[in-house]
Amino acid sequence: MLSMPAMGALVSRYGCKRLIQFSAGAIFLGSIAASVAPSSALLALSVFLFGASIGAIDVVMNGDQAEVLPSELLRKRSITKIIATRLPVPGKAERAPNAR
Repeated sequence: MLSMPAMGALVSRYGCKRLIQFSAGAIFLGSIAASVAPSSALLALSVFLFGASIGAIDVVMNGDQAEVLPSELLRKRSITKIIATRLPVPGKAERAPNAR
């Protein structure tokens, strides 16, 4: 919750791509540090880093989707529904648009 409000300003300054890469790296480092933390203080610090990075990447990815997707789609449907309808289903054969 602490990292979320700061992401708007950082996105406008550094861009979505750089912040997504940085947050993904921080998630990786936080999870590795939490798994090998020798003390509870270092565990708490690494879990805080992990959680802050998850919150940051959530905000940045939602902002990036809002920039990429056409505004008329966003007004009609939610981003989650748009993504779910565009993803291929594993094991399902692709059909041509005119096939029945």
